[in-house]
Amino acid sequence: MKNYSKFTAIIVSSLLFAIMHPHIGQASEVFIVGIFFAWIYIKTKSLLSSIFAHFVGNGIACTFIY
Repeated sequence: MKNYSKFTAIIVSSLLFAIMHPHIGQASEVFIVGIFFAWIYIKTKSLLSSIFAHFVGNGIACTFIY
């Protein structure tokens, strides 16, 4: 966010987040979740908060899938 606006930083980081997930059918959902994680980072100024949110989301997903 030092070189770009918040909007651009959120969009680019969310796109990268979506690209890193292998299921192309979930790209739009993962992109939206990436926006949420970026919002968490901006509000808390802590990457750990976003990592924890990702951990919780994966835990919930695994609970309902398995």
